[in-house]
Amino acid sequence: MPKVTRSFEFEVPAKELWELVSGFHGMPKWHPLILKNKVEDGGRIRHMALKGGGAVKELLTRLDEKGRSMTYVITEGDMPFSGYSSSLSVARKGPRKSTLTWVGNYTPEKAPKEECAKIIAMVYETGAEGIRKHFKLG
Repeated sequence: MPKVTRSFEFEVPAKELWELVSGFHGMPKWHPLILKNKVEDGGRIRHMALKGGGAVKELLTRLDEKGRSMTYVITEGDMPFSGYSSSLSVARKGPRKSTLTWVGNYTPEKAPKEECAKIIAMVYETGAEGIRKHFKLG
């Protein structure tokens, strides 16, 4: 199964970065590609409306507050891949420095694996830019 991994460093305390990204319902606050979302099942399922059209339904499968990590899967959505599972984690690198690591596994279906990888990487990189804007970082 192909995998995409991206890590991003931020001049933000790990606690603050985790508070922003760990809210499964809060992605529209920081990710420019997510217009809005609706949660159900106690916040474990999110339905997201995407910029440019389309929608995705995701299920939170693991949340580790102490370890600052979460795992989720796409259960519905018009994507060129299937079996998408992703983990997102935040690591402390200093008093005001942290690293966000985003890893996604997928099975190509409607496009070559390289094209699928580019789409996933673009989502991660756009998310990182949204975090920078949220925290007003260069």
